[in-house]
Amino acid sequence: MATAQTTYKIAREVETQDLDTRTDAGVEVAMTSKTATDNFTVEVSQTVVEGQSIMDDTRALTTEANEPSADQAALACTARTRTGDQCATCQDEARYARLDAELPVAETDDGTCPGHNAPCGRAAMPGDPYCARCRIASQRDRDRVIQEWEAVRDAAVAAAKAQEAPEAAPAPF
Repeated sequence: MATAQTTYKIAREVETQDLDTRTDAGVEVAMTSKTATDNFTVEVSQTVVEGQSIMDDTRALTTEANEPSADQAALACTARTRTGDQCATCQDEARYARLDAELPVAETDDGTCPGHNAPCGRAAMPGDPYCARCRIASQRDRDRVIQEWEAVRDAAVAAAKAQEAPEAAPAPF
């Protein structure tokens, strides 16, 4: 009977130690999980705050740019993406500004259309320096320039991807 009691006592001690070990492991896993969740929550919160800040900056810049007395040259894009590039709106506006510089229109004082490629003389549309015929011609030219630009951009991207392609043979190690 003494041997049975000793065996029972040892079994209880082993079981208690095993339970303590499993409890400690469970607590450690829970703490690690909580830390990971907390870190994720902080990162997501920072991303949301950053996104809201970008939206606020964009709204403020848009309001400032729409004022009649705004100096367009001084209103460079201060809203940047994570990679440091201009925001998409400013990229589009810069592209259209370059197009407008390439396809200039000299407004007339008498309200007639200056013409797109040659003097026109028709009545200009309200709020637009062109007549309807010249507006369509200018939009076609703009679309052509955009298509040419996109073709050059796509070719540059394809060339960059070809240069960055992985090697045909894997590394020896």
